[in-house]
Amino acid sequence: LLPLRVGMAAAPGLESLAGVPVGLKWPNDLLLADDDHWGKVGGILCERFSVADTPGGPSGHRVAVGLGVNLRSPGPQAGFGAVGLSTGRSVGRAAVVETLVEAVTNAEARTSPVLTPEELEAWARRDVLAGQVIVLSGGAAGRGTARGGDAQGRLLVGGGGGVTAVAAGSVRLAGGRYAPVRSGG
Repeated sequence: LLPLRVGMAAAPGLESLAGVPVGLKWPNDLLLADDDHWGKVGGILCERFSVADTPGGPSGHRVAVGLGVNLRSPGPQAGFGAVGLSTGRSVGRAAVVETLVEAVTNAEARTSPVLTPEELEAWARRDVLAGQVIVLSGGAAGRGTARGGDAQGRLLVGGGGGVTAVAAGSVRLAGGRYAPVRSGG
């Protein structure tokens, strides 16, 4: 759940800096409105690791959160529809770092083992996959229509007469382009 929570916490601040909507692509991508479509502006990776007893600190598990955001467009040679946060505005590194640190801090403070109704609503408002025909790879390979997400942070995919909850894997659009931009919220 942490990558989704970090994305939901980071999106409003990045949107404010860029002046255009920021969307979320399950499970861990940040997309920026670029003209009439979405382009990938960043990503979130989280890794859980064990920590042995150390002087002054308990053993247990910790999570490392990594966030990458393009400040400038990497250009067409980068491929994959990558875009930069600077959309005609001057966006400073310090402001981006401050926004992202605040987002991670806010996301870490949420300890519920499931997404709350408010979090599900925030995800739905920024979900760039909703209603799109997608192709899944990994454990749940197949094709279907994205139907949002559930409280466990799984992607709901309709197809074959039912809905499947996908917990892990990669997803891409079957048609190659996201739906036109709508307000992020």
